Amino acid sequence: MPFVYILYSEKLDRFYIGFTQNFDARMNFHLNDTQTRKFTYNADDWNTFLKIECESKTQGLKIEAHIKAMRARPTSKI
Repeated sequence: MPFVYILYSEKLDRFYIGFTQNFDARMNFHLNDTQTRKFTYNADDWNTFLKIECESKTQGLKIEAHIKAMRARPTSKI
């Protein structure tokens, strides 16, 4: 089943947004892979902030892109 997920690291005070077809394997990769230099390599305290089950890969990739686009928008001050 495809998932869009958001992880949070308290150590880095950062969020990570991703998409996967196998959430458990992907989470294991983020927490335990020390060979690959990836964004999540810099912390070992990633926790699931949000996990969205998707109907298809296409839907999941669109949701992931939408969340990432929202993050890139500047915030307006009132």
